[in-house]
Amino acid sequence: MSKVDIEMEMGDAKWLSGWLDTLLSGIPTDQMLGDALNMSRIARVLRDAIAGEPKADDIAGIYAYYLEQFHKSDKVYKLTPKRRQKIKLRLKDAGDEMLTQAIHNVAITPFYNGDNDRNWKADLDFITRSYEQVERLANMTAESDKPDLNNLGGDMETLI
Repeated sequence: MSKVDIEMEMGDAKWLSGWLDTLLSGIPTDQMLGDALNMSRIARVLRDAIAGEPKADDIAGIYAYYLEQFHKSDKVYKLTPKRRQKIKLRLKDAGDEMLTQAIHNVAITPFYNGDNDRNWKADLDFITRSYEQVERLANMTAESDKPDLNNLGGDMETLI
């Protein structure tokens, strides 16, 4: 852990401590709770404090789950340092449950498995691109991720 990481964690801990002191001292809670940035920062700080750093076994478990779901071989699809880092980041910010759900959803969706106009297939790099990507993929349903061509807000003649 670098000096910058330690300073950031200490800063987060001091900020959270100050926020809780303010909250408990009688300041109106709507003043503090109304700020969505404060809420997301609180959630991140608490999640990081509880979960700690993802372990090597957690990273290897996600990689193994991906290989299983996508029927890939670890001899062909390597766990590179870049992939390891992305999995670590996504475990830290999204968590194991959300990440495994995203992998599962992508694995069972035909579009992400080549059933598209370019025969493109999603891979682990696509899934772990960002927290927002993992969140979107974890929360998608079969119908929510593809456009409804029957309900585009107009008739086909107008759209063409």
